[in-house]
Amino acid sequence: MQQELPFYRSKTFHRKKIMVMFTAVFLALLFLMGRLVYLMVFCSEYYGQKAQNLHERERDIKAARGKILDANGMVLATNKSVCTISVIHSQIEDEEAVVKALVKELGLSEEAVRKRVGKVSSIERVKTNVPKETGDKIRAYKLAGIKVDEDYKRYYPYDTLASKVLGFTGGDNQGIVGLEVKYDSYLQGTKSYEKEKEWSGAWCYEEAGGQQFSQFGCGLCSMANIYSTVSGNKCTPLQMYEYAQEVSNYNPHSGLGAIGWDAMRETLQTMGIECEMGRKPSSYEEFQQLAKDSKGLLVLISSNSDDTFWKDMPGHYVTLWLYDEAKDEVFLADSSGPSRNREWIPLQTAYDALKRNSPQQYLSVTGYNKNEDAWTVDCLLYTSDAADD
Repeated sequence: MQQELPFYRSKTFHRKKIMVMFTAVFLALLFLMGRLVYLMVFCSEYYGQKAQNLHERERDIKAARGKILDANGMVLATNKSVCTISVIHSQIEDEEAVVKALVKELGLSEEAVRKRVGKVSSIERVKTNVPKETGDKIRAYKLAGIKVDEDYKRYYPYDTLASKVLGFTGGDNQGIVGLEVKYDSYLQGTKSYEKEKEWSGAWCYEEAGGQQFSQFGCGLCSMANIYSTVSGNKCTPLQMYEYAQEVSNYNPHSGLGAIGWDAMRETLQTMGIECEMGRKPSSYEEFQQLAKDSKGLLVLISSNSDDTFWKDMPGHYVTLWLYDEAKDEVFLADSSGPSRNREWIPLQTAYDALKRNSPQQYLSVTGYNKNEDAWTVDCLLYTSDAADD
């Protein structure tokens, strides 16, 4: 009897162990089921909206540039409608049909088109300055993944007549010399906006340097936002990623890959952006004055509070624009969340969230010097459109 006692003790011990394990697994499954019900029932609207926002963007639509007339009312400079043909890889359903249609209508080689169509990116331009008639033909195919954007190209009916007086425009349809640049602010018209698919949130799905852009690219998105807004020229975050490596000490393969303050300032200054860096002002009133005096602010935020947009965010770059002194609000541009991008927020929200343990907390944009902008020349090395022109 005494020899059997250890056996029964061992059996009882194993039963208790099994019960403990079973209880732990049951509780874990119960927790997961509860969490699933919470997300699907109580948070369904919230996450549904976030998913929708990831596939939307606001695109700047240029107005038709104003005409230039002579004293008799004859048109010396006007516009022609042209199109930019792009492909969105994630939306393509029939790749062969897309390649065949673009080769036929654009007159490009099959190899060149297939390379663009097969590239995994948020949006890939195939050809610019395409006649509107050709754009309409491509649109008529109704193929998923092909995007046709309409734009305007400057047209001079009398060719070189009075060209030294009239001047001409650049690839972005902005005045370069002559009357075109002298009256550029009047000729460029008023900009408008429209919602389209693949908005700024799509940058998080891009890959650069072997990792997703969302893991390190918020600073580069903010820099591209600043340059494109202040200068009126175009520079995408991926182009900024490449250019910053050329003109600054930015090394995406070091650490987490995020760009640092010094490299950020050096790159923007090379692009003609006049800017200054600084630490968090000691008072909110100083921050208000900074927002008032700046054209825009690039700030590094960090917050664990439910009272801000950036809960559980250890560090994140965003840009602030158009300070409204009467309402004490700023216009937020946040590349990580389309749902909160292009939204007015209290300036106090941004001030409270400034990351304290960073060597700098903000970069203030004070102006733009076109003559110091090296990007307007160097950009031909970083854009796929150069081969099309």
